[in-house]
Amino acid sequence: MSAAFEPIRKALAAFFEAGWKDGGQPRTPVAWPNVSFKPPENRPWVRFTILSAEARRHLITGSRQTGQRITGLVVIQVFTPAGSGDGAAMTLADQAKELFSERRIEVAAGKDPLATAVPEARVIGADREWYQVNVSTPFEYLET
Repeated sequence: MSAAFEPIRKALAAFFEAGWKDGGQPRTPVAWPNVSFKPPENRPWVRFTILSAEARRHLITGSRQTGQRITGLVVIQVFTPAGSGDGAAMTLADQAKELFSERRIEVAAGKDPLATAVPEARVIGADREWYQVNVSTPFEYLET
C-alpha cells in the first residue's frame, strides 16, 4: 500500500477546513469521516469524504514509493432541510465547487502538488429530513 494515502487525506481535509469558512467560522457544520456527528436541527450541514479510485504505476523509478499515480474523488455531500427548496443546497454546492475546482494542493513539501479537476454536482434529492446534493471532484497525485 502506498505511503501517500494519509498525506493526501490530510492535505485535502486541511484545504477544505481552511476554505470552508465565512468570516472565520465554518459555513456549515461538517461531518468528518469516522468522527461522531449529530446533524443540526433544521440547518444545513455537509459531509466530507475521500474516495479512492485507480492507482497505477506511472513512471519506472526503481522505487516502490515513487512513480505512482493515485487518483480519487473528494466528495462534499450537502444537506439542507427537506421542504426548504433547493436554493440553499445549490448555493453551498457552488461554494464547494469553487473551493475545489482546478486547484493545486501541496501534499508534501518539495513535491509536485495534488491536482483537482472540474467538480460535478449531482442532485440526490430529498428524504423525510434532508435534501441532498453531492459535489464530486476528481483528483490525481503523482508520487515523485
